[in-house]
Amino acid sequence: LLYLFRKRGKSEGTKFTDEESFLEKGYDIVEAEDMDKLNRLRDAIFHKAKEIVDYKGDDAEELFNHFHNYKLQGVQLNEKRMEIMKWCNQNLETGKTVYEIFGNSVTQLIGPDVVTQKNTNLVIQQPGDMNIAATHRDCPLNSHFEITVWLPLVDVYGTKSMYMLNLKKSLASLELLKNTKTGYKDFNKYAIEHGENVTIPYG
Repeated sequence: LLYLFRKRGKSEGTKFTDEESFLEKGYDIVEAEDMDKLNRLRDAIFHKAKEIVDYKGDDAEELFNHFHNYKLQGVQLNEKRMEIMKWCNQNLETGKTVYEIFGNSVTQLIGPDVVTQKNTNLVIQQPGDMNIAATHRDCPLNSHFEITVWLPLVDVYGTKSMYMLNLKKSLASLELLKNTKTGYKDFNKYAIEHGENVTIPYG
Protein backbone atom coordinates (compact mmCIF):
# COMPACT_ATOMS: atom_id res chain seq x y z
CA LEU A 1 0.00 0.00 0.00
CA LEU A 2 1.36 3.42 -0.92
CA TYR A 3 -0.55 6.24 0.68
CA LEU A 4 0.18 9.91 1.10
CA PHE A 5 -1.52 11.47 4.11
CA ARG A 6 -1.34 14.98 5.46
CA LYS A 7 -1.07 16.43 8.91
CA ARG A 8 -0.76 19.82 10.51
CA GLY A 9 2.64 19.61 12.18
CA LYS A 10 3.67 21.31 15.41
CA SER A 11 7.06 22.28 14.00
CA GLU A 12 7.64 25.55 12.21
CA GLY A 13 7.19 25.50 8.46
CA THR A 14 5.78 22.79 6.29
CA LYS A 15 6.51 19.13 6.99
CA PHE A 16 7.21 17.42 3.69
CA THR A 17 7.14 13.67 3.40
CA ASP A 18 9.98 11.52 4.72
CA GLU A 19 11.02 9.26 1.84
CA GLU A 20 12.65 6.65 4.11
CA SER A 21 9.58 6.51 6.34
CA PHE A 22 7.31 6.30 3.29
CA LEU A 23 9.25 3.40 1.80
CA GLU A 24 9.44 1.59 5.14
CA LYS A 25 5.79 2.00 6.14
CA GLY A 26 4.16 2.30 2.73
CA TYR A 27 2.53 5.61 3.65
CA ASP A 28 3.26 8.92 5.33
CA ILE A 29 1.31 11.70 7.06
CA VAL A 30 2.29 15.16 5.86
CA GLU A 31 1.16 18.72 6.35
CA ALA A 32 -0.84 20.63 3.75
CA GLU A 33 1.40 23.20 2.10
CA ASP A 34 -1.44 25.56 1.15
CA MET A 35 -4.19 25.71 3.78
CA ASP A 36 -6.02 28.49 1.94
CA LYS A 37 -6.37 26.29 -1.14
CA LEU A 38 -7.43 23.33 1.00
CA ASN A 39 -10.07 25.44 2.76
CA ARG A 40 -11.42 26.73 -0.56
CA LEU A 41 -11.67 23.18 -1.88
CA ARG A 42 -13.51 22.05 1.24
CA ASP A 43 -15.85 25.07 1.09
CA ALA A 44 -16.77 24.28 -2.51
CA ILE A 45 -17.62 20.68 -1.61
CA PHE A 46 -19.48 21.90 1.47
CA HIS A 47 -21.74 24.22 -0.53
CA LYS A 48 -22.69 21.40 -2.88
CA ALA A 49 -23.30 19.00 0.03
CA LYS A 50 -25.50 21.49 1.93
CA GLU A 51 -27.59 22.01 -1.20
CA ILE A 52 -28.17 18.26 -1.52
CA VAL A 53 -29.30 17.71 2.08
CA ASP A 54 -30.88 21.16 2.57
CA TYR A 55 -28.55 22.19 5.40
CA LYS A 56 -29.21 25.80 6.44
CA GLY A 57 -26.01 26.50 8.39
CA ASP A 58 -22.64 27.86 7.33
CA ASP A 59 -20.28 25.50 9.16
CA ALA A 60 -18.62 22.90 6.92
CA GLU A 61 -17.20 21.01 9.87
CA GLU A 62 -20.61 20.81 11.54
CA LEU A 63 -22.28 19.41 8.41
CA PHE A 64 -19.54 16.90 7.62
CA ASN A 65 -19.23 15.72 11.23
CA HIS A 66 -22.99 15.27 11.62
CA PHE A 67 -23.90 14.10 8.13
CA HIS A 68 -25.08 10.81 9.63
CA ASN A 69 -27.98 12.68 11.31
CA TYR A 70 -29.69 12.77 7.91
CA LYS A 71 -29.99 8.96 8.27
CA LEU A 72 -29.03 8.25 4.68
CA GLN A 73 -28.22 4.58 4.14
CA GLY A 74 -27.51 2.14 1.33
CA VAL A 75 -28.65 3.19 -2.13
CA GLN A 76 -29.90 6.59 -0.95
CA LEU A 77 -26.55 7.48 0.62
CA ASN A 78 -24.66 6.27 -2.43
CA GLU A 79 -26.86 8.38 -4.73
CA LYS A 80 -25.99 11.51 -2.72
CA ARG A 81 -22.31 10.54 -2.68
CA MET A 82 -22.28 10.01 -6.44
CA GLU A 83 -24.07 13.32 -7.03
CA ILE A 84 -21.47 15.24 -5.01
CA MET A 85 -18.62 13.30 -6.61
CA LYS A 86 -19.94 13.89 -10.13
CA TRP A 87 -20.31 17.61 -9.41
CA CYS A 88 -16.75 17.79 -8.04
CA ASN A 89 -15.33 16.05 -11.11
CA GLN A 90 -17.25 18.32 -13.48
CA ASN A 91 -16.74 21.65 -11.71
CA LEU A 92 -13.57 21.45 -9.63
CA GLU A 93 -10.05 20.71 -10.81
CA THR A 94 -9.73 18.42 -7.82
CA GLY A 95 -6.66 16.47 -8.92
CA LYS A 96 -4.77 19.64 -9.85
CA THR A 97 -5.78 21.35 -6.60
CA VAL A 98 -4.78 18.40 -4.42
CA TYR A 99 -1.42 18.30 -6.17
CA GLU A 100 -0.92 22.01 -5.49
CA ILE A 101 -1.78 21.48 -1.82
CA PHE A 102 0.83 18.70 -1.49
CA GLY A 103 3.11 19.48 -4.44
CA ASN A 104 6.49 19.33 -2.71
CA SER A 105 5.69 16.07 -0.93
CA VAL A 106 4.45 14.47 -4.14
CA THR A 107 7.49 15.69 -6.07
CA GLN A 108 9.82 14.25 -3.42
CA LEU A 109 8.21 10.84 -3.87
CA ILE A 110 7.66 10.47 -7.61
CA GLY A 111 9.37 13.41 -9.30
CA PRO A 112 8.11 16.57 -11.04
CA ASP A 113 6.35 14.99 -14.04
CA VAL A 114 2.94 14.32 -12.51
CA VAL A 115 -0.47 13.48 -13.95
CA THR A 116 -3.64 12.80 -11.97
CA GLN A 117 -6.45 10.40 -12.68
CA LYS A 118 -9.48 11.88 -14.42
CA ASN A 119 -11.95 11.44 -11.56
CA THR A 120 -11.65 11.82 -7.81
CA ASN A 121 -13.46 9.43 -5.46
CA LEU A 122 -15.45 10.55 -2.43
CA VAL A 123 -15.96 8.47 0.72
CA ILE A 124 -18.64 9.25 3.31
CA GLN A 125 -17.76 7.37 6.49
CA GLN A 126 -20.73 7.22 8.89
CA PRO A 127 -20.70 5.73 12.41
CA GLY A 128 -22.17 2.26 12.59
CA ASP A 129 -22.56 2.01 8.81
CA MET A 130 -22.67 -1.67 7.82
CA ASN A 131 -22.43 -0.89 4.09
CA ILE A 132 -18.70 -0.27 4.13
CA ALA A 133 -16.24 -1.34 1.49
CA ALA A 134 -14.76 -4.80 1.89
CA THR A 135 -11.13 -5.06 3.00
CA HIS A 136 -9.07 -4.17 -0.06
CA ARG A 137 -5.95 -2.40 -1.26
CA ASP A 138 -6.17 0.98 -2.99
CA CYS A 139 -2.65 1.07 -4.34
CA PRO A 140 -2.96 0.78 -8.14
CA LEU A 141 -1.06 -2.07 -9.77
CA ASN A 142 -0.47 -0.36 -13.10
CA SER A 143 2.58 1.65 -12.04
CA HIS A 144 5.32 1.66 -9.42
CA PHE A 145 5.34 5.45 -9.78
CA GLU A 146 1.80 6.05 -8.55
CA ILE A 147 0.54 7.08 -5.13
CA THR A 148 -2.89 7.43 -3.57
CA VAL A 149 -3.66 10.68 -1.76
CA TRP A 150 -6.33 10.46 0.93
CA LEU A 151 -7.60 13.92 1.92
CA PRO A 152 -9.89 14.03 5.00
CA LEU A 153 -12.16 17.09 5.11
CA VAL A 154 -12.50 16.95 8.93
CA ASP A 155 -10.44 15.62 11.84
CA VAL A 156 -10.40 11.83 11.62
CA TYR A 157 -9.78 9.22 14.31
CA GLY A 158 -10.94 5.74 15.27
CA THR A 159 -13.38 4.14 12.85
CA LYS A 160 -13.91 7.55 11.25
CA SER A 161 -10.44 7.23 9.79
CA MET A 162 -8.73 5.20 7.08
CA TYR A 163 -8.03 1.61 8.10
CA MET A 164 -4.35 0.92 7.45
CA LEU A 165 -1.80 -1.87 7.30
CA ASN A 166 1.82 -0.82 7.04
CA LEU A 167 3.93 -2.13 4.17
CA LYS A 168 5.34 -5.14 6.04
CA LYS A 169 1.90 -6.28 7.21
CA SER A 170 0.39 -5.55 3.78
CA LEU A 171 2.89 -7.92 2.17
CA ALA A 172 2.17 -10.57 4.81
CA SER A 173 -1.58 -10.27 4.25
CA LEU A 174 -1.17 -10.56 0.47
CA GLU A 175 0.65 -13.87 0.93
CA LEU A 176 -2.55 -15.23 2.50
CA LEU A 177 -4.48 -14.51 -0.68
CA LYS A 178 -2.47 -17.13 -2.53
CA ASN A 179 -4.63 -19.81 -0.91
CA THR A 180 -7.52 -20.06 -3.36
CA LYS A 181 -9.89 -21.68 -0.83
CA THR A 182 -9.51 -19.61 2.36
CA GLY A 183 -7.33 -16.75 1.09
CA TYR A 184 -9.71 -13.81 1.35
CA LYS A 185 -11.16 -15.00 4.67
CA ASP A 186 -7.65 -15.28 6.14
CA PHE A 187 -6.64 -11.97 4.56
CA ASN A 188 -9.64 -10.17 6.06
CA LYS A 189 -9.06 -11.69 9.51
CA TYR A 190 -5.39 -10.71 9.43
CA ALA A 191 -6.24 -7.15 8.36
CA ILE A 192 -8.75 -6.73 11.21
CA GLU A 193 -6.28 -8.05 13.78
CA HIS A 194 -3.26 -6.07 12.59
CA GLY A 195 -4.76 -2.94 11.01
CA GLU A 196 -4.73 0.54 12.50
CA ASN A 197 -7.09 3.52 12.27
CA VAL A 198 -4.71 6.44 11.95
CA THR A 199 -5.49 9.77 13.65
CA ILE A 200 -5.21 12.79 11.34
CA PRO A 201 -6.24 16.38 12.18
CA TYR A 202 -7.74 18.43 9.35
CA GLY A 203 -4.98 20.30 7.57
